[in-house]
Amino acid sequence: MNAPVRHPLTEPTKYRLTVDDVFRMQEAGILPPDHRCELIHGELIEMPHEGDLHSYLKSRLIQWFGRHLDPDAYWIGPDTTFFLDKEEAPEPDLFITGAGVRPSQARGENVLLVVEVADTSLKFDLTVKAALFWDYGVREYWVVDVNARTTHVHTRGEGGWSVTAAPFAEALEPQLIAGVAVLFGEWG
Repeated sequence: MNAPVRHPLTEPTKYRLTVDDVFRMQEAGILPPDHRCELIHGELIEMPHEGDLHSYLKSRLIQWFGRHLDPDAYWIGPDTTFFLDKEEAPEPDLFITGAGVRPSQARGENVLLVVEVADTSLKFDLTVKAALFWDYGVREYWVVDVNARTTHVHTRGEGGWSVTAAPFAEALEPQLIAGVAVLFGEWG
């Protein structure tokens, strides 16, 4: 009998995806439309469930910016896909652009601030996402560590991020958004 010869895989095979691939997977029902995932370096990353404190601080932050920013000058992207290119589509908790920049047009250089609220995703947000946002020209990136009650503020420096840690008791002023200061400590 002439049976085909099967060669065992010696290494795992990865399939690189694009944003269009993910959309087609959703349309085909392979991924539900509300599936919590991000596309990072062409890999589909399932996002962990948000804890109660994460959800609370994210909601407060979105509401706060909504009350304090002029809607004619700024656009707030809450839980919105940040389309960096065909293989990079993270979903930060919040990003802010100047008015007139639609979500699909937001790129690193025209985004004023990206914010991630982190409890279980802290290491990923401080390493993989920080490097990704640096590579795509994001100018300011905050990682709000809900467990340590500290915000890791990343600002562009020469050749890399300049990172400072600000306790929740300290007011934070985004570099590119004039006249606002966020005080996480007010929210518990």
